[in-house]
Amino acid sequence: MQSSMYQWKQPKELTNEEKEQISIFASDLSIAGPLAELLWRRGIQTKADYEAWIHPRIEDLHDPFLFPDMAKAVARILFAIENNQRILIYGDYDCDGISSTVVLKDVLDAMGAEVEYFLPDRTTDGYGPNLSVYKYYIQSGIDLIITVDNGITGFEALAYAKEQGVDVIVTDHHQLKEELPEAYAIIHPLLPGTDYPEKHLAGVGVAFKLACALVDGIPTEVLDMVALGTIADLMPLTGENRTLVALGLDAMRHSERMGLQQLAHFANLSLETITSEQVSFQIAPRLNAPGRLGDANIAVEMLTTFDDEVAQQYAKEINALNTERKEYVEKAVEEAKEQLTEDKIQIVTSTEWPEGILGIVAGKIMDQTGCPCLALHLDPLSGEAKGSARSVESLSIVSLLEQCSDLLVTFGGHPAAAGLTITTENLEAFRQKINQLPEVEAFEKGKKEQEIDLILSVEDCTMDFFDELQILAPFGKGNPIPCLELQGVSIENPKTFGKNQAHMKGLIVQKEEEKISKLPFIYFSYRGSQRDLLSSTKVNVIGELDCNEWQGKQTLQLRLKDYEIPTLQLFDARGQRFLSEDYVQSDALYLYFNPLHKRRLQMYYPEATLLDVTTYLTQEDDVTQVILLDLPTHLEELAQVIHKHKDQEYVLVAHDFEEAYLNGMPSREQFTYVFQYLKKQKDLDVHHQLKQLSQMLKIPMQNLIFMINLFRDLDFVRIQNGILNPVPNPTKRPLDSSTIYQERETLIQSEAFLLYETIDSLFHWFQQQEEEK
Repeated sequence: MQSSMYQWKQPKELTNEEKEQISIFASDLSIAGPLAELLWRRGIQTKADYEAWIHPRIEDLHDPFLFPDMAKAVARILFAIENNQRILIYGDYDCDGISSTVVLKDVLDAMGAEVEYFLPDRTTDGYGPNLSVYKYYIQSGIDLIITVDNGITGFEALAYAKEQGVDVIVTDHHQLKEELPEAYAIIHPLLPGTDYPEKHLAGVGVAFKLACALVDGIPTEVLDMVALGTIADLMPLTGENRTLVALGLDAMRHSERMGLQQLAHFANLSLETITSEQVSFQIAPRLNAPGRLGDANIAVEMLTTFDDEVAQQYAKEINALNTERKEYVEKAVEEAKEQLTEDKIQIVTSTEWPEGILGIVAGKIMDQTGCPCLALHLDPLSGEAKGSARSVESLSIVSLLEQCSDLLVTFGGHPAAAGLTITTENLEAFRQKINQLPEVEAFEKGKKEQEIDLILSVEDCTMDFFDELQILAPFGKGNPIPCLELQGVSIENPKTFGKNQAHMKGLIVQKEEEKISKLPFIYFSYRGSQRDLLSSTKVNVIGELDCNEWQGKQTLQLRLKDYEIPTLQLFDARGQRFLSEDYVQSDALYLYFNPLHKRRLQMYYPEATLLDVTTYLTQEDDVTQVILLDLPTHLEELAQVIHKHKDQEYVLVAHDFEEAYLNGMPSREQFTYVFQYLKKQKDLDVHHQLKQLSQMLKIPMQNLIFMINLFRDLDFVRIQNGILNPVPNPTKRPLDSSTIYQERETLIQSEAFLLYETIDSLFHWFQQQEEEK
């Protein structure tokens, strides 16, 4: 038995009435039942819902003037344009901040504004409005500052701007504090009194609404950037966000933005077929890289330039930074794992980790431990620790930091992610305080939940069904790629590949009556043991259907996310003297049935501690894996081993020392022939002459030994000190009355079954023994 990495959340069971409604829904739309069920479960339950879902329209976007301060902000910006005032866009160094800056810059440039932009340096400037930077730009003659994807917590810098007579318009979406900064206008979907319907806009979404209000329409030329920032910032792709991303991806597929084209080239992507997943995993990480390790401003330069050579140079530089970022992250995560404790809030630190990768490190540690994590860079010169936090769904990290604010220099962010600065001298007190908060003490670390959308068979997983699923796209947070469960399948030809052999691919196989269905799978960052998938055991797997394209050929595959083995496991290692590490657990029990085999088995496995079956059956233990080294004389012996534990893991080695099945039961003629020969002997040294005797009688050695022992058991011969003599006038007794004869028969049956039956048949027999317990 092997438990899953995630906690699988099965789809809610449908009532008969719901099933009937889904059937009617599928019929009305002429779509397949599984797709209709998926749509239904995601709230698309009428033909009107369906049409609105698959045909997002610009007309569906909300009125930007629903933001209370929007008219005021637009009037101030138009005044600045008309009077040639200098406007500064103050952005952020992540992908959302970069795309927000590009959106507003493109629109203001087109309107003839005198506009420039600034993206802060993560290390020297920090997140959000920086007082020193504000002073520099205000002293240089900036008349109006517009923040994008930041500003709502910039109290000090905004207060200074107001003192200097410079207006600041804040566009942001981050969590509000009890007080608001002294801004000329604030455009924020969560601002008290705001009736704007979409509460989960990304920073770029808010900047886009300001752009729409400025042009009194929809600037479609920047929709590509809106999609980019919304996807990258993990906003839920429902409601207006879904419309923005759907329209934005379509714009991206036809984009003439040179920087985007060049970045896609370095990512080996085609913009013509770009998907939200490719944006999330290929484009966004590259655009985030400059802000993590260098200057994020080059990303804006790349995305706004009209010079293809400049775009190519920046894209190349950004791609190289992303490669460097990956290497830093890999090293940092390994170092962070060495610092883990029993705390429910993990805090990992280093003087070496770049600040730009700390959020990724915290996220990876959170995924591996199931606990919230803070990853901090220690600065010995300033005496401060600065970094990022990532948290599980049930704990708001911002709320936890708020309760420890007396120990922090600064902090801010979302419930799931935050940034903070703390003095190193307060670090231990902070660690103790945050871990003693009531909600943290009540938090039970568990598996991350994975929602399952449909339970299907391998036969259901076709290219046609995959194409139908694309109706649900674009996928992302709030509208994930459908997660499918396949039950009772087998894995064929699992092979690892990639760096450190971290990934796996193979075939998922399902047998239904006489039909066999197969589906290729790929499993990235495989965390289990290859041993699990080498067994004959039927497994349940979950994953996402994916289309792999190679050299113009499309192949359907399942992108495996997790698996579970709900029953016992049986691994076929029959006859293998040297067991692969893939088979053996560190605490495996090496079990043998026949005491006569111990010496030879110990030679085969010198490092292992061998245990006989009699001792094993009488002692208490907590074994999870049993290695069956030799063959039992009776299958009942093996059945007793299986009865002892349920859902055990077995490795069947089954060394065959007797070769009873191969040699068979000697014929009556052979018995008579050997007996007649022995009857004529006197003082036969069987210990030293056995090999010569076997050759002379042309009887296999194992069979000859068996017959001599049988004759001895029936008192036809006697052996003392290795010397055999016939018994004069022995009592006639049937051969099959001997226990040795009977054991030979059962051993032949045992060997025939355990050595020559298919592993599938053996697995079913093992299961039957468990059920009969």
